[in-house]
Amino acid sequence: MNQINVYYRHSGAIGLMGPVYMIIFGTVGTLVLGIIYGYAIFYIPYIAHNFLITLGFGALVGFIVGNGGKLGKVRNPRLLLLFGFLFGLFAEYTGWVSWIFAFSKQQTLVLFPSDVLSVVEIVAEKGSWWDIFGWTPKGTALYVIWVIEATMIIGTSTLVSWAILISTPFCERCNCWVEKKNSILPLEPITNPDEFKSQLEQADYTSLKTLQKVGSGSNPYTQIDLLRCPICQLLYLLTIKSVTVGVEKQESDIIENIIINSEIYEMIQNQG
Repeated sequence: MNQINVYYRHSGAIGLMGPVYMIIFGTVGTLVLGIIYGYAIFYIPYIAHNFLITLGFGALVGFIVGNGGKLGKVRNPRLLLLFGFLFGLFAEYTGWVSWIFAFSKQQTLVLFPSDVLSVVEIVAEKGSWWDIFGWTPKGTALYVIWVIEATMIIGTSTLVSWAILISTPFCERCNCWVEKKNSILPLEPITNPDEFKSQLEQADYTSLKTLQKVGSGSNPYTQIDLLRCPICQLLYLLTIKSVTVGVEKQESDIIENIIINSEIYEMIQNQG
């Protein structure tokens, strides 16, 4: 069987309102979050806290952009990457504008990029407003820190916006997302994941049929997620995960969104 046709893949289509929603959601969300971020970074001058705040800022921007695309029924991962990246840049810029406004005690609102860069150069020359164990970074060291912060914001915005889309299948027949999962767990661990995956790709469900349920305290265990389009009930997908529960719950996909038929779907459902 051709593996290209075995797995669900997004069509690449772009909903008519997709870019519109992403621009509206991204612009409003980034402006609001950027103001909060700039003030938070200024008034909480602790490097560890700033690290988490910066990651959270980028992730929230990506979340908003991704959900705008999802609402607009965008099925093009590259477009989500592009918009996530662009709004990550915008987030970095609005964060600086907000920080400068907070730093000036609400006296200076700098909006033009050239003016923002001028202020950045002045701050870099004089040194940061915080220190690390008595060391106040400035010049090249401060630029390096800012580059890392910018990379975190832009990177997380890009990846999160993409992740919002990539993990959710879409039924092209019914023009709707397929999100409601029927999970079957816990099942016995799969000892040879590669062989198991290869069998399913060849439409051999022998090993799948023999998976047995285990006790609730089993660790690790296998989890099966079934997806079906709720409208036409013609799109059936199967995901199988290996789950290990420790300090944190860790999941790794053995196979993700492989296309199955209604008979296999019912067989697995009854098996659970």
